[in-house]
Amino acid sequence: MDFGCVKYLSRESVAYLRSAFLYPGAIDSADFRRILETYYDQVGEKLLPTARRALVRFAENFYRKVYPPEPEKHQLFDFGDATFLRDFLRESKNLFRTKGVITEFIFMGRAEMGLYQTLHRLKARVPTSQIVKNYLSV
Repeated sequence: MDFGCVKYLSRESVAYLRSAFLYPGAIDSADFRRILETYYDQVGEKLLPTARRALVRFAENFYRKVYPPEPEKHQLFDFGDATFLRDFLRESKNLFRTKGVITEFIFMGRAEMGLYQTLHRLKARVPTSQIVKNYLSV
């Protein structure tokens, strides 16, 4: 939800987010690449090598830090540190430049950025991995 609007994601998109966010293996592995390529095929898009590399970098340099797949019990992510916002902006800009962004996720990216900015202003400490596992494991 963003600015009073609601966006429903397809089952395929939710399954993709689940497998990508909760992926426990190496981000640079053939298995992770297959997850990316399979989803792009499902939505009728071609995953170009530059976009694939940008997605892998995004996962490694941002999502693995904010949402570690194997967090310590009750591990909190500190949104008060502005480094994560710079990482998010850098990696999303790199992905956008490759023209590899799936249109279904553009709206979600806006909402995600708004959420991160709010959490940063609040200097929130959040059990991010626990939340993702609770909502995406279902």
